[in-house]
Amino acid sequence: MSPLRRLLMPDEAESRGHSSIGLRVGLPVLVLVAGFVMALLLTGLMSRVARDRAIENIVEEQPAEAVPGNAPGARALAGPPLRFAVAPVLSPESSLLRYQRLADHVAAGMGRHGQLLLQSSYVQTNELLREGRCDLALICTYAFLRARNEFAVRALAVPRVKGKITYHSVIITSADSRATSLLDLEGKRFVTADEMSTTGWLYPAVWLRERARDPGSFFASVRTTGSHDLAVKAVAFGDADCAAVHSLVYEQMPQDVRQRTRVLSQSQEFGMPPVVVPPSASATEVEHLREEFLTLHESVAGREILASLDIERFVVPPPELYRDVEELVRRFEETR
Repeated sequence: MSPLRRLLMPDEAESRGHSSIGLRVGLPVLVLVAGFVMALLLTGLMSRVARDRAIENIVEEQPAEAVPGNAPGARALAGPPLRFAVAPVLSPESSLLRYQRLADHVAAGMGRHGQLLLQSSYVQTNELLREGRCDLALICTYAFLRARNEFAVRALAVPRVKGKITYHSVIITSADSRATSLLDLEGKRFVTADEMSTTGWLYPAVWLRERARDPGSFFASVRTTGSHDLAVKAVAFGDADCAAVHSLVYEQMPQDVRQRTRVLSQSQEFGMPPVVVPPSASATEVEHLREEFLTLHESVAGREILASLDIERFVVPPPELYRDVEELVRRFEETR
């Protein structure tokens, strides 16, 4: 008999002679144990609520760094918070961990507090820009081209990673798959971070259309995961058969996740997703923000933040950076 059962159920001999004592002892213990279990359940519920609140679409304001990296000393933080929106290239938990310090640091350089805004889709992030509900944003390449054409957002800077300002779309499948190309994945379960993703949907959709395949019916199912890291995990752990993902996100995934997958192919190079400002931003704000990003690597604090993001520095995007994606969009429209 288990120790817990012995506490709640006295042995038969004792119960015959001392039934009243058994009731007096057993009942309080039962109440105590029940209370303990209830406390555990409530604690778990409260922890989950706290976690979910921390990664809501709009994350509550966080304190900015007291001494911005490119300022000579501490600066009083005042005025409205600097609202920094980040498209869901990564899951909300990962984005919160990786980008909050960047938002705080850039905001502190402007004499303001930082506020990180996380949305559940690329479209929602673009809407924040369209409606002037954020002061700057880090968005996907295709989403940027859409926003630039529709409501004139401006690119401030792009991250340079391993000496490059470009990345690829990577087609992945499970490690034990016998597929050798995307064509071998017909009838399989496909996942993408977002339907406005250059690497996650635009590239594979164009690739299939140019081979007389309809991407809408080619796969058994197409599901959005909300971020590239979750798309990789879906394939790694059997929730999907294949995916198209951002190459840098794939490279940064834990080894035990990547070893469960296999790369089938990758695209040509595409221009890196930019940091942008809405059309409502003043010329002065644009210049101040651009300066914050372009000089981030010049301070110890800034270099630490960049290292945590696997970024060397931010640079001004050259005019031709997005021509390959513009061409991909043109081909996408032609093959509709």
